[in-house]
Amino acid sequence: MSPAVLDATIALSMVFLAASTTFLVAALLGVIWKGRDTLGAIERLAITIDQEVGPTAVQVREVLDGVNQLKGVTTQRITAVTHKVEEVTGTVGTAVDQAQKQTSVLKSGLLAGITAYFSQKAPQESDKQIRMDRGDRHELKQ
Repeated sequence: MSPAVLDATIALSMVFLAASTTFLVAALLGVIWKGRDTLGAIERLAITIDQEVGPTAVQVREVLDGVNQLKGVTTQRITAVTHKVEEVTGTVGTAVDQAQKQTSVLKSGLLAGITAYFSQKAPQESDKQIRMDRGDRHELKQ
């Protein structure tokens, strides 16, 4: 090969190398700009988070304190209701027992009365009777 062709080939290769390097640098500059924008956005996000997390954490703490207070009050109320239910259950049980006893006594008395009524003898004239005179005296007549 002649030195002129060789020089032209090298010059042409250098032009392609320069163009390729220019395209590569342009692409890298785009990536660097996007990276810079991304880092700026991350920095703004960090600032926003620093500004918002403090008050939000305070609000969350207040809400959790309120929830804990509600939980405590609810537990106390449930305990109080449970005790009241136990008292009412005991009272109802006592009332039922008393009612059963009274019903048993009433049933026994009623049964004894009915038995006595049907088993009594017809009254005889020889039985003692109290008669009342027209006055205030009472006489026992046989």
